[in-house]
Amino acid sequence: MTTRAPIAVTAFAILALALVVVPDGGRAATVAANGSAKLVECKRGKQAKDRLAVFRGEMTQVEGATRMLMRFSLYETVGLGAWLGIRAPGVNVPHEARPGITRFAYRQRVVNLKKGAAYRVGIVFRWYDADGKQVKGEVADSPVCRQPGKLPNPRIRDSVKVGDGPTPATPRYAVRVHNTGTVTVNNVLLRLSVDGAEVDTRKMGRLKPGQRRSIGFVGPVCRGVVVARIDPDNVIPEISERDNVVRTPCTELEPLRPG
Repeated sequence: MTTRAPIAVTAFAILALALVVVPDGGRAATVAANGSAKLVECKRGKQAKDRLAVFRGEMTQVEGATRMLMRFSLYETVGLGAWLGIRAPGVNVPHEARPGITRFAYRQRVVNLKKGAAYRVGIVFRWYDADGKQVKGEVADSPVCRQPGKLPNPRIRDSVKVGDGPTPATPRYAVRVHNTGTVTVNNVLLRLSVDGAEVDTRKMGRLKPGQRRSIGFVGPVCRGVVVARIDPDNVIPEISERDNVVRTPCTELEPLRPG
């Protein structure tokens, strides 16, 4: 797997801008009574530096308030995965309007986006009076910026199998893996644990689209459960993370065929 530059965020505070929202065909922006989150730009590209999104939050002053603040949170989903919050410079910090401003807008530019992933922001809006007491609070989500791209999907095919090993106390375990994605993945790791103790972590190298492979381990006799986990550190962007772990009770271990 190639190393990707970390996601970078640049932010701009603005008083008034005429910006066009780019429709994405994903989830629509949620507009609160006095605050909104918009997707201004969603740019695709072959190079990571060319893949970017610009999000914009806007809020208007409310009666009884003298201060306005907004805070961006950035979310990412890869393939069929869940939306996860991302740590990046400029997000999850409050941005405050200058005194006397009645309309406050702030935008953030996010670059180095992943292929096959999607991005959105959630914005929290807060209004405070002169004594620092919160007058009002709102939350809005932006539309989604989707980045097309093919992904690998290294997965464990079925339950772990067991057979004779070097000694009766050290059986041999076999785990079958399969790349059901559309691109080759490199430096795939496979970890096997028996009864909660890690036996070994094996590096499989390259796994081409559609390729299947059986990986062997020698470990202790199972008393409870065997757990096989591919990509144990979740470093590979893939179609789904849901098929990366298989837990096989010892009583359900299938015999390993000779050869």
